[in-house]
Amino acid sequence: MSLGFWSGANEFRKEKKAQREARERFKAESLEKTKSIVIPELLNRLENNNKKSKVRGERVSLAQNFGFSRKAALALEKTGQLEFELEKLSKKDISGEYIRELTTLIENELDPTSADYDEVLANSVKAGLDIGDTRSDDERLEGLMKAISATNEEDLNSALINLLPTEETETLKPSRIEYNIYKGGKIKDTAGVRIRSELAKRIAPMLETKLVSMGTDAAGIQVYQLEDENKNRILLQVADSIKDKYIDPGILQDDELVTGIASDIIQDYSDYIKSTNGLETDPSHFDFFEDIFLSELYNPAANSRGLWKQYVPPPTPTGGGTGGGSDGGTGGGSDGGTGGGSEIPPINPEIPEPLQIPTT
Repeated sequence: MSLGFWSGANEFRKEKKAQREARERFKAESLEKTKSIVIPELLNRLENNNKKSKVRGERVSLAQNFGFSRKAALALEKTGQLEFELEKLSKKDISGEYIRELTTLIENELDPTSADYDEVLANSVKAGLDIGDTRSDDERLEGLMKAISATNEEDLNSALINLLPTEETETLKPSRIEYNIYKGGKIKDTAGVRIRSELAKRIAPMLETKLVSMGTDAAGIQVYQLEDENKNRILLQVADSIKDKYIDPGILQDDELVTGIASDIIQDYSDYIKSTNGLETDPSHFDFFEDIFLSELYNPAANSRGLWKQYVPPPTPTGGGTGGGSDGGTGGGSDGGTGGGSEIPPINPEIPEPLQIPTT
């Protein structure tokens, strides 16, 4: 063979070797690039997964503090419904009875002897919060070291299996628990609603405002409030006071009695305000309501209108001093009287006060 043939074959071999080495370098560079992207991302996912796991545990503990059993709280967490219930509990006054009813309903679905038994939900609850997260920290660390030192894609993929945060598969994830999610939105008991609504109906005409229906609560009781904001504040203040001080502690059990006394006190207040110049309806006046209610409760002959006048006295008329008048009399006005300046004419309560002020 000619020298040219061998020379050409050698060049071809060198070229193939160079191509093979270039491919290997490219694969190695690609592998390192992949590791530089994938491994930090997986570590970030692992950290987030650990944070989520901690938050889930905190939610379950908080639910237990509210009165849910651990099994019921775990079940709601697994179905994704616990966060909603906790948010509802934080914003509304939820009854203990509602929590007990919901706990019983859920635990029936976890009981193999119950007709409502849900095997998927029961197995998920039995596994606890760490279902699917069965790898230990040592196993994950081993997977991380193997992934960093991997020299080919196959070894990298094998190592990454021990790094991937695992979750419940769709086939194992339990279905949402069916129940009335709005049922808990009721007051701790119905006493507050009854008293508030009855008072609203009675005092709306006394305070000269409109009665507004707000529909019914979870127990089917009609709920009312007053249209005027300040007067509605009076309603809430009075209703909460008699409920907290007398109904809840069991001192009084007769709604009719407490609403009757409260209504009479508010009627006297209204009459007093209307007949007193310079006074207007003010929720701050009802800071004295508890004292007046107590007096009326233990002394039916007490004069609540007189008590209102004592606690909320009429404004003092302005004008009049002790300065000397033109005739040198003692603090005299033009007529030698004892008031400063000109004498203030008598006030006629039937005529609006601004019309009675003399003009000069």
